[in-house]
Amino acid sequence: RISPPVQLFILGGGADAVPLADAAYGLGWHVNVCDHRAAFLTDARFPNCDALVPLDREVAPEWDVDDLTAFVLMNHNYERDKAMLPGALRSKAFY
Repeated sequence: RISPPVQLFILGGGADAVPLADAAYGLGWHVNVCDHRAAFLTDARFPNCDALVPLDREVAPEWDVDDLTAFVLMNHNYERDKAMLPGALRSKAFY
């Protein structure tokens, strides 16, 4: 475990985000799953998640995070990932 824990933002709530969220949660990380599709952001899909973060499809978020934050873009849509990447790169995230 890392103390304080790493904060992970998973950008995309598809099926492959579920095992990543579970693994990170098992490491003691603070897990955030972010998606613009409300149907994907449910406690049933992500029981081992600290926060389900709805995103606006039309607005790329800016992130106020620290250097113990990691982002994983897994929208599996090039245009969507391309829109999400600049905000993550401008943040203080280490990954």
